[in-house]
Amino acid sequence: MRGIDVSSHNGKIDWKAVKSSGIDFAVIRAGYGNSTEDKCFRENVIGAYEVGIKVGLYWFSYALTEEDAINEANYCISIITKYGLNHMVSLPIFYDFEYDTERYANENGVTYTNESRTAIIKAFCERILEYGIRCGVYLNPDYIKYKVNYDKLKAYPLWEASWVNNTITDFSVPKKGMPFLERNPFLWQFGKGHILGIEGDVDLNYGYFVADTDNSPSDWSKEAVEWAVKNGILKGDENGDYKLRDNITTERFITILHRAIKNIRLDIGE
Repeated sequence: MRGIDVSSHNGKIDWKAVKSSGIDFAVIRAGYGNSTEDKCFRENVIGAYEVGIKVGLYWFSYALTEEDAINEANYCISIITKYGLNHMVSLPIFYDFEYDTERYANENGVTYTNESRTAIIKAFCERILEYGIRCGVYLNPDYIKYKVNYDKLKAYPLWEASWVNNTITDFSVPKKGMPFLERNPFLWQFGKGHILGIEGDVDLNYGYFVADTDNSPSDWSKEAVEWAVKNGILKGDENGDYKLRDNITTERFITILHRAIKNIRLDIGE
């Protein structure tokens, strides 16, 4: 799948034009640091979602400690909730920890170690997971090999920034066969180029996730899904889509739980 990642630096985006150019997904900056929302965050999420582009988010880290990382995660959650965007985010929230994070830390008298970087990243990811949204990590090969304990981060979807060169301008770069792909990244950021609807160059990505266009349940969940649909616990939208692979919000979970309890009470005659 073909994707881009964007922030306010990309200016106002014509998402219909982006979709027409063959883009399947977009990873949109939600913000950075403890409490800075990207000024185009809401507009970009809604714009991408409304034209059928799958949406993921990223948060740029300026955390000096694990506590800072949790605060960043809490603020990220708060703005998603404030605008009611939960159902529009179907891909993970990625935590972006890189060289400008290091610069900020150095200016504030902090020198990271492999252990502290890893702990900070885990703290953010675990807080996002507690909220009920998948969380991933944005790392380049330098960080994966030398700056974090990557074995402790393998549980999170990897968005790997591994640029083939600085002259990539389209999706002609092979999406298979690269040595680092043995790490099975969820996304691969490989270069930059021009996409309709965006002024100037934008980062380009391949996605290695299964598109959620199939509304059928996986084999392991088929019996349960059929039971839930039959008993009115799962109710599809106007297209008959049960959103089986979407992130589940608290609101949706409570609704499904309520329907299930009502169903059980009817079964036992209460």
